[in-house]
Amino acid sequence: HKIGMLYNEAVKILNTYHSVATAQQLLSKLETYSQLLIRLQQQAVQLTKNLESRHE
Repeated sequence: HKIGMLYNEAVKILNTYHSVATAQQLLSKLETYSQLLIRLQQQAVQLTKNLESRHE
């Protein structure tokens, strides 16, 4: 939820201070980084579960 709110704020700021082309490029980068962040979070959860199962 928090990422979605920050994303919306970023979109508003980009559209206010940059051209449409620049905003689109920056949003594309933001989407790529967001996807990477999600994958890293999923990996962290999986590693935590693996560690917990080893200690049980």
